[in-house]
Amino acid sequence: MVFERQIKAMSQVIRQTFHPDFIQKTAYDTGFQKRKGKLNPEAFLVLCTFLQHSISQKSLRNLSTKFSYEYLTTITKQGLNQRFNTKAVSFLKQIYDRLAGQQGKVSTILDHHSLFSR
Repeated sequence: MVFERQIKAMSQVIRQTFHPDFIQKTAYDTGFQKRKGKLNPEAFLVLCTFLQHSISQKSLRNLSTKFSYEYLTTITKQGLNQRFNTKAVSFLKQIYDRLAGQQGKVSTILDHHSLFSR
């Protein structure tokens, strides 16, 4: 029962942090997005966070191909390269900072006291 509540709380925090409205607002606030384009903030976040491979180990060609496959649209490796800038860093940093800040609202999944009590 406690585990279920903790999972629900964690799920709620993740949903709030990765809600499209929050992502869009953060993208505009940081200057990451000024107008609509092929690479929207949600897609960029997914590309940098949730895809199977580390973006630091993949070439821009591989990343643009993966993006094209996932979103059924094309983006050139040059276009993708231009998105990796200081505004993108600010955007991702704010998203991750919020997620880290929300972590305090969720108690740990494994309650340390229950692990060692007999």
